[in-house]
Formats: sequence, C-alpha cells, structure tokens
Amino acid sequence: MALSVPYQAPDEKIFGRLASELVAELPERLSTRVLENAKRMGDQPAIVDGSVRWSYAELGQEIYAACSWLTAMGIRPGDRIMTVSENCRALVVLLLAASELDVWVAIVNSRLSAQEVDLIQGNCLPRRVFYTCDASPDACLHAERHAADRYQHPQLGGLAISPLYDSEPEPVYASGAEQVAAMIYTSGTTGTPKGVMLTHRGILYIASISGGMRHLSEGQRVYGVLPMSHVFGLSSVCMGSLYNGACLYTVPRFEAALMLETLKQERITVLQGVPAMYARALEFLKREQRTLEAPELIYMSAGGSPLDSDTKNRVEAAFGLTLHNGYGLTEASPTISQTRIDDRHSNSTVGRVLPLLEYRLEPLGDSGSSEQPGDEVGELWVRTQYYERLLPSAGSYPRHANRRGLAQHRRYCQTRSRRSALYCGA
Repeated sequence: MALSVPYQAPDEKIFGRLASELVAELPERLSTRVLENAKRMGDQPAIVDGSVRWSYAELGQEIYAACSWLTAMGIRPGDRIMTVSENCRALVVLLLAASELDVWVAIVNSRLSAQEVDLIQGNCLPRRVFYTCDASPDACLHAERHAADRYQHPQLGGLAISPLYDSEPEPVYASGAEQVAAMIYTSGTTGTPKGVMLTHRGILYIASISGGMRHLSEGQRVYGVLPMSHVFGLSSVCMGSLYNGACLYTVPRFEAALMLETLKQERITVLQGVPAMYARALEFLKREQRTLEAPELIYMSAGGSPLDSDTKNRVEAAFGLTLHNGYGLTEASPTISQTRIDDRHSNSTVGRVLPLLEYRLEPLGDSGSSEQPGDEVGELWVRTQYYERLLPSAGSYPRHANRRGLAQHRRYCQTRSRRSALYCGA
C-alpha cells in the first residue's frame, strides 16, 4: 500500500448484516441496549458472578436501583466516580448505572500498588470511590488505607465507599460520540498513569462490530476473566457480551483449574484471553495429566500482548479450534484489526482493519526501528473514536509510533516488535 495515503476499511457483512447498518443503530449510551435486552429477553441469563445468577430482567432492575442509589449519594450528571475493583457484578452495575446518569467511571484494577491507585485518584478527582471488597481482597486493603466506609449492599455484595469529595462535574453531551463513558488508565512510556477517556460510541462500536465478528448472541456463554480495568475486557468482553444478549461470566482473576472446570461444567462457548493465559492452561493440563474438556466452546481469541506462532499452534492443537488474534491500543477502544471468524491462518497475523475505520501508513522516520523504510512497512495511523480534551480535536489521528513496525500484506497487519509508544499527529 502507498505511504501517507488515507484509506477507509471497506464495509463488510458481519453475522449477516453490514457493518454500516450496525454502526447506524448504535445508541448514545452503553446502558441503552442492555436495558432494551432486559425488556426484550428478560428471562435469558445475563450475568453469572460466582454463585449469583441474574437474568437480563434482574440486571435491568439492578441498574435502575443503582441509579437511584448513586443519586441519593450525591452523584450528579457529569461527575466522575472511581472503582477500585476486579471483575464482578457490582462493577458491571456501577458502569451501566453511571451510563444512565451521564457519569464517567474511572475503572482501576485493585491489584495496582498503593502509589498507583493514589496517583490515579489524584488525577481523576472522583466524586466518590467505590471498592468492590467481596470480589477483591486487594480492594479491601486500598479501602482500609483510605478509611472508606464498609457497606453491605443487598444485591451487589460487600463494598467500601469513600466520603463525598468536592469535585467539579464535566459538561454533559447528548451525543455518545462526545460523552465520556469510562476512563482507563495506562502507564504510558513515562510510568506515570494517564487517563484515556473513552466515549460511549467508541466502546459501543467495538461491542457491536467486534462482538458481531465473534457471533455473540443470545444463548452464548462468555468467560469474562480479562479485567474490565483493561479496555479489551471492558469493550470487547463485557460490553460485547451484554450488548449482543450473551451471558457474561464475571471472573475476578485467572486460575487455570477454575477456568478449565468452568469450560466443562458451564459449557462456555466463547473464551478470550491473553496468550499467557492459554499457555498456563496448557501447562496445568500437562502437569496434572488432565484431559481438556470444553464441550461447547466454539470461539477463542487472544489479545493484549503479542501472540507467537508456537503458542498459537499448541493452543489450537489442544482445543481443536482456531485461536483468533487481534491488535489495538487503549485509545482505539481498543481494537484496530482482528481476524474474522472464518479465517484460518497458519501464522499469527492480527487480521484486517475493522470495517469503516480510517487509517494510513506513514514512513518510519527516525523511530529507532531496525526496519528499513519501504512501501510495506511503516507507522500505522488510525482514526478512532478516541476523545481527549488535550488534543486539538476529537478527530485527530492517534499515531502508534514505530518501535512496533506494522507490515501490511493483503490488508492484514502483523506486529514485528513488542515495544510501542503513542503520539498524536495531524
């Protein structure tokens, strides 16, 4: 492909419908489709959180109840709240109730250090902080440090809640392309946490398009072990499942034995994880001399870190399924490209650019890369739904500057290096 020439990935059919049709019907808020599902398919399973099982109708009831609860605690439209948590039903409900109230949620992994959590809180200045203590012992430790009040919620379980802080609300926008839904913090290249502000539309684009590519629908059971504090776990797994009517199993952290048992007993159909998760599962099976049993698994994918061909081949041989791959970054909500469900690749390609995304390949320049400039290798610039107040405009190109060379082969991207940095250019 020619350098410095803008391209738009073509429209394509996804699970029987054009991507452009799916994008045209995106609602303005994360919660809208989930609450519609509560009315349309209320008796279908929505959440499995340990021993707690909720239908879509029950999930809808908890979202509305949480809206009233948050309002009574002084949370206003435009406020920011912060969750210190691991995956659980409480985190899902807080996210979706905040969506209804036009509140931003800074989702922070409770396994971060005390210094990191404190830096993030000092940066986002939340109105309140919610700690999901039942789901995370580490969240309890942070709550104790901050002298947060313990609260036993009748449906969400044990929480801790900070005092009400003096915090100025952000402007509220009717458009989901402007209204921020969540803040995900990354360490960037300096080690200082930086909040990436993700709009409702950016997250919903991934939930709809990426979820459709995985054929997520009513009756599917998704193993949700990827942290919602990571944009892959938030957009692709959590919202991808609930937007498309699947049942989400919220799992606080990865344990190989638990995952393998759940694949068998709960007849999980969709599994997404980082490559190391799959490698550890294979090591467990070998060490324990156990046979893999995943009777209804139909789709699995890797993301979050580079997938090497050896891991891909071993996982595919064990599971008897294609291990799909993708590529993205937090600012892209997160997916830029992924393999399609019918693809069968022998290499570890990250697939084609998602439909309708705008992208271009720029010359390498002085990036410190060992790659030589050419017409097939360069910096991949992608126009995304990323929203950042510090940028000149929401339509700027987040640029993934090369120390991660990306080669285009028949519109497929392949990563070449583990190191990356993010810049913004016009």
